[in-house]
Amino acid sequence: MNTAGVVPTLGVVVSYYNPAGQPALRTQTELCAIRAFASQDAGLRVEVLVSDGSGQVDAELKARLDQLGIGYLSTDAPLAFGPGYNQGLRHFAERPEPPQLLATCANDVFCDAPTLPLLAGALLTDPGVGCAIPYLSQSDYLTQNAFVAPIYRRASSMTLNLNVFRTADLATLGFISEALSGYFNDTALMIGLRRMGKYVVIINGGNVVHLGRTTTSASSMARADQDRETFRRLFPAESKPGAVATKEEQLAAGKWNQAWYYLQCRVPRRARLLMMGISALALHIKRIWYDLRQS
Repeated sequence: MNTAGVVPTLGVVVSYYNPAGQPALRTQTELCAIRAFASQDAGLRVEVLVSDGSGQVDAELKARLDQLGIGYLSTDAPLAFGPGYNQGLRHFAERPEPPQLLATCANDVFCDAPTLPLLAGALLTDPGVGCAIPYLSQSDYLTQNAFVAPIYRRASSMTLNLNVFRTADLATLGFISEALSGYFNDTALMIGLRRMGKYVVIINGGNVVHLGRTTTSASSMARADQDRETFRRLFPAESKPGAVATKEEQLAAGKWNQAWYYLQCRVPRRARLLMMGISALALHIKRIWYDLRQS
């Protein structure tokens, strides 16, 4: 990873939104930040910052993080999804010597020891990679789930759970869209990267646990219907009239995938669930075949 004798730096922004001050969410966020902070190695320096969009200082969490050498940033007014991340991303990017790489990390994602160095390595060794994501224990993007054969592959979509970018690329894109309240922000970033001629890769980053919706189920400012209309207005070429603005429909790598997901958007719910089940089964079968070949 380090060819010039200088150890690259990765700035990790952990998103935190806990206006009710729930102790479980606070502790979960602390553990998330610790796991990210502990993943640095001799070839990668990792700095972690918890970006609190709750609209108030969480003095207890700040005190805990201060003892660990982990940063904490808050604001007086509540911040939605994009602004909450962006206050942390800009904090890193606007330094006199910003880190070469930046990561977004949801506070319900827990890294394995090699995760961040492996993700960073994908960008440091391949200029065509615009973002690297790991396989997760649970992901809304089917191909990102841990039961899929963990090969190095180009992604047809992505989620904003744990993502590593180049700082320069994020700055060029204007960081995370603040026009979207929490839905399709990941799609907007991927479209931006593709327009820059770059792609997203999924890598085997070890055992990366994603609890899934533990924050949004407690409190969220995201509005799906509002974001769907905003996405269609901002990205008309990537949307279809009368259709759900899905990532896969426009961003899938192959024509067969595009047709498959296109159909899912237009069939009744039961048929759509059946098609999703078929997709999952196919990925399970591919994993079994992969494991057999490795043995």
